[in-house]
Amino acid sequence: MDFTLDYSFVTFLANAINILFVILAEAYIVEKANKCLDFTVTIFILHLWVTWYLYKFPTALQWWICHGILVTVTVLAAEFFCLKLETAEIKLSVGHILEKGKEIGKEAAQKILKKDIGQGNNRKNSKNDKKLKKKEKSIDEQV
Repeated sequence: MDFTLDYSFVTFLANAINILFVILAEAYIVEKANKCLDFTVTIFILHLWVTWYLYKFPTALQWWICHGILVTVTVLAAEFFCLKLETAEIKLSVGHILEKGKEIGKEAAQKILKKDIGQGNNRKNSKNDKKLKKKEKSIDEQV
């Protein structure tokens, strides 16, 4: 087998498509635009080490130019995307907060009721189920 490090169009295209996944990973993991450069360069260094270990150290100028372009595009795109996510509008309207509070309160009350009824009286499960349903109905009516 010939494991040369010649860069073809297909390899470059595969790495370019990979930029999309790296950007999404950075948006999820890093979350801050000012940390995107570090994360991207770390990925590149790991890629360089794996390439060196599996094949040989890349001495071709073509390899370095392609990766330089890919790293630059990845950093700029990831910083742009993360910056857009950081500056996105946060909804803080009173109505929205009240609705979320009602949902959270209802879920917490149901969990507490299930825990109390489940631990308190284990004589008959049907009685516990009936009590739980009555309390859930009263919570729904209050909300």
